[in-house]
Amino acid sequence: MEWKVGDWCFFEYALREVKAVKDGKPSELDNGVATTYVPLTSLSSNSCFPLLMEIKEVSDKFANKEAELEKFFGTIVNMWRIRKYFIELWVEYCRKIGNEEKQKEIIEQWVSFCQKVEDNSREVFRFEVDDVAIF
Repeated sequence: MEWKVGDWCFFEYALREVKAVKDGKPSELDNGVATTYVPLTSLSSNSCFPLLMEIKEVSDKFANKEAELEKFFGTIVNMWRIRKYFIELWVEYCRKIGNEEKQKEIIEQWVSFCQKVEDNSREVFRFEVDDVAIF
């Protein structure tokens, strides 16, 4: 897709406005609060996706699960690594639009990862003092 200033896209599963373009790729994105400068040599430069309902729906799923995990773990877990992994899977999913089998595999991988995080955290945070659950 050839992007233009003023276009809207999904970037890291959030809606952004394209504020600058270089070589047909967004180089500056804005969400109304902050501006993101996109390095043209990185994975990020190929991580803008058009406004499609399918992309919006999967973006919401990823964003909601990330927020849920962040709320549960707070600052005790390395959320930036989880976010990085989520974004990698989200990008892979968006690049597979039209290939439902591959998309299904990606979602299954994501769901499995989330389930493992949740299951393992229950074990890690099972801690009591005088029969009072601390975690």
